[in-house]
Amino acid sequence: MNRILHHFLPSMKLFKTSVFAVFFMFGTMLNAQDTIYTTAGTVTACPGELVTIPILVEDCNDVASISLILGFDPTVLIYQGWQNLNPVLASGMLLVNSVGSQVALSWFHFFQSANVGTDTLIEYMFTYLGGTSQLNWDTATSGNTQYGRLNGSLIPALFFDGTVSLLGLPAIITTQPLNTTIFANTNASFSVAALNTTTFQWQECGNNGFSLAAVVDGGIYSGATTNQLELTGVPVGMNGYRYRC
Repeated sequence: MNRILHHFLPSMKLFKTSVFAVFFMFGTMLNAQDTIYTTAGTVTACPGELVTIPILVEDCNDVASISLILGFDPTVLIYQGWQNLNPVLASGMLLVNSVGSQVALSWFHFFQSANVGTDTLIEYMFTYLGGTSQLNWDTATSGNTQYGRLNGSLIPALFFDGTVSLLGLPAIITTQPLNTTIFANTNASFSVAALNTTTFQWQECGNNGFSLAAVVDGGIYSGATTNQLELTGVPVGMNGYRYRC
């Protein structure tokens, strides 16, 4: 019996050590419950452009319900719809609509949690009218912007606003290119003047206006990406070619 106890007691000590390690790891997992970070994208655009606003999440796990309300300025943005819902959410019930100056998203699942992780949750589409619009999460109204678990408890979350603003100043043409008449195999040039830009690209149309192609330096062309396009030794076959910048 002494021999048996001698072997049994050390094994009990090893067992206690392993139990202690399990509880230590379990406690660490509980204390490390991740906060969900949600960010509305920030973009720049030109007036009239369709802009896409990604809704980005980090550590979005163990989620059974989502309520997100994002505010925008309707004088700057017109809501057009949504796209690219994260596939993890495909099996739940989703409702997205826009009323006035807000886009509201509601998603839930009765029987299972979703683990999106760090990814794009969804994308909203707007027509940009010009100006600047803040994209603000409605965290002030209880229940409007939050994440929940299957048991109904809320998941800690932080929300970061976005912005849609003008992509620089629009280019303004101050001097248009003029028609040019030359003799065959002589030189020609076209020029343009513009404000708020330093980038130019000339295009040519040689098939009666059916299509345009970018001009590339080489052959008879030089200055294809400047405000003045030079043509050297223009053949008679190019009669009627048209250019724009």
